[in-house]
Amino acid sequence: MERAKAVSSISNFVVTGPGIRDIIIPFFDTYPLLTAKSLDYEDWKLLISMHRAGEFKTDLGRKTMLSIRSGMNRGRT
Repeated sequence: MERAKAVSSISNFVVTGPGIRDIIIPFFDTYPLLTAKSLDYEDWKLLISMHRAGEFKTDLGRKTMLSIRSGMNRGRT
């Protein structure tokens, strides 16, 4: 008899382009996260804004964005 393999229930939903600005950000601004993840969301939103402004094109902008990113998720102190 064969044993059933364990299957994790992980899904990915990918949104790119204007969907981020027009759908994702307004949704989470209207229905905010009520967990520590809200801090990551605010950082992510800042990174999106900085990217749209082209700040990644300068050394200072890149360093700032990398610093913000390194503090997200489990890097938050």
